[in-house]
Amino acid sequence: MLMGGISTTFCFFMPWIKLALPSDDDKSSVPEITGIQEATGSLNFATLSLIAVLAILGISVFYILNRRIPRKFRTVAQISCIIGVLCILLTLIQFAALYRPYISVAIGTYLARNSQAEFKFDLYKIYRLQLGGYGAVIGFILAYIGACNIPKSDTLVEKTE
Repeated sequence: MLMGGISTTFCFFMPWIKLALPSDDDKSSVPEITGIQEATGSLNFATLSLIAVLAILGISVFYILNRRIPRKFRTVAQISCIIGVLCILLTLIQFAALYRPYISVAIGTYLARNSQAEFKFDLYKIYRLQLGGYGAVIGFILAYIGACNIPKSDTLVEKTE
């Protein structure tokens, strides 16, 4: 669970989405949006996802230090993982809806410059999901698997050496 939380936190600092919009001088401006940029702007889905990963980290550190965790914390960690994944997916959908006019302009510019009979257009060249978005989802899945492996009882876990 701790490794999933750490990897998800690390992925918040990596680019989630890359947008390549052609400009007038044939050089494309490529803004990259990271998860932390989305999360710190205002209260949105990315912020809720960041709160979920912080809750997972807190629960996993508490579990490592005490080797004892109430059953409620296990459930909270699992719910946080589910909320985190859903919020990341909603953030990516929200981002696509927000930049839809820019993507339409980029498509129109591309088609105007390549007005031959060949209409091969690759949307992936304009709007790309980056490693940070994928990694954050995978990190939440790892944390969920780790939360499922926490013992269900409130008893003290013995150290085996």
